[in-house]
Amino acid sequence: MRKDKPIIVALDVFTRKEAERLVDILIEYVRVFKVGHQLFLREGLNIVHMIQDKGGEVFLDLKFHDIPSVISNAVEAAFNEKIYMLTMHSLGGKAMLKQATDRIAALHKERKNRKPILLGVTVLTSLNDKRFKEMGFSLSVKQQVLRLAKLAEECGLDGVVCSGEEINLIRGAVKKDFLIIVPGVRIEEISSDDQSRIISPEDAVKAGADYLVMGRSITESNDPKEKIALVLEKLDKI
Repeated sequence: MRKDKPIIVALDVFTRKEAERLVDILIEYVRVFKVGHQLFLREGLNIVHMIQDKGGEVFLDLKFHDIPSVISNAVEAAFNEKIYMLTMHSLGGKAMLKQATDRIAALHKERKNRKPILLGVTVLTSLNDKRFKEMGFSLSVKQQVLRLAKLAEECGLDGVVCSGEEINLIRGAVKKDFLIIVPGVRIEEISSDDQSRIISPEDAVKAGADYLVMGRSITESNDPKEKIALVLEKLDKI
């Protein structure tokens, strides 16, 4: 676990005003804020710059998945915007992943700027074996996750995004410094939850997660600061 502020807060809101309110409340406890499709499509790079201006880092979760040249250009754009973390789909394949890591390495060597942390998305946490089979996959979710995690490591990515159910599986198969970022982390059950493979913060850390992505259980709380302080207090005792 990353001892220094291991929680990533997902800003799954619709406006800059809502996002800025949460950043102002939580910046004392959180270093990294996740920006996904919902917020990025409404606010664009303005939301990225707002978070950075307030001293936070941006986890850009747009799950890049396209032909290698397109994704190579996309990661360069992220490099130029000083993005801290970004995601791409490991199902994009070896050529796509390798071209992206090579591009970032070349930019870092040329400009000496900080490299973004490149993360491979394995299998979405909304999927389970039944849904996976319906999509035509012959492997189980766990088998596919492990295969994609190894591919991401082979291609030079810094880590993967996976559900809590696969942390142990991946941790035992990759190098020690390979990052595991876990979404679907819940303090309690949420009605109408579309995540199939969820986990508690304590169990995720015990299994070997480096960062925990938490959204509604924090952001929709009556007191987000109190809620995240409670989570961090529990994690400190592990």
